[in-house]
Amino acid sequence: MTTTLQSPPRLRKKGFDPDFRFTVTQYQKMITEGIIAETTRVELLDGKVVNKMARNTPRDVTLFIAHEELRAICSPDWLVRCQLGIVFGRFNQPEPDLSVVRSPIVRYLKQHPGIKDTGMLVEVADTSLDFDRDEKGPIYASGRVQRYWIVNVSEKTIEVYCDPKGGASPVYRKRLDYKLGEKVPVVLSGKTLGLVEVSKLFPEETD
Repeated sequence: MTTTLQSPPRLRKKGFDPDFRFTVTQYQKMITEGIIAETTRVELLDGKVVNKMARNTPRDVTLFIAHEELRAICSPDWLVRCQLGIVFGRFNQPEPDLSVVRSPIVRYLKQHPGIKDTGMLVEVADTSLDFDRDEKGPIYASGRVQRYWIVNVSEKTIEVYCDPKGGASPVYRKRLDYKLGEKVPVVLSGKTLGLVEVSKLFPEETD
C-alpha cells in the first residue's frame, strides 16, 4: 500500500488574524445599502458587529440628566452627542452614550468624529457595566481618548478613566471614583470647564 505524505502546513505570516473583521468602510457601506438597517441597534467593535445592550428607565433618566449637565458646562468649542457614531482606526465605530466632540456640527457631514475630534466619552452602565469596563475601555484607550466616564447606575458612582496607553494592549492607567456628595471635574484638552455633582445624576423617585 502506497502512502502519500502530506507537506506540513506553511507557517502563517506574523500578525495573521484568523477571524474575519469588518472595516469601518465595509460597515458603513452595509448600512448605506440596507444590509444593516439604520434602526438596528448595533455598533462596530474591533471589527465585529455587536448588539447594543438593552435599556431600562433608571439608566435612561441618568443618561438624559448627564447629557443636560455636560451641555450646560461645555463651551461653544464643544458639542455633546448622544448615542451617535465615532470612528477609531480601521475597525471601530462605537456609539457611546455620550461623546463630547469639537464643534461645529457641519464638520461631520461627511464622516463621524474621529480620534482628534473627541474630548471625552461617557457610557451609562447598569447591566452593561462589565462590558463597558472590559471591552469598551480598551477600545477608547486605543484611540487615546483622554477622559472616559462610566456612570455606574447600580453603585451611584462615576468612574473616571484617564492616562490612556495605546499599542498592542491598550488600557487606562488611572481610575478615579466619584461618589454621592462629590463633584466630577469636566476636563477637555487639559482644561477644567466645570464640575458635575454626582448626586444630580442619580435622583430619587418622587410621586
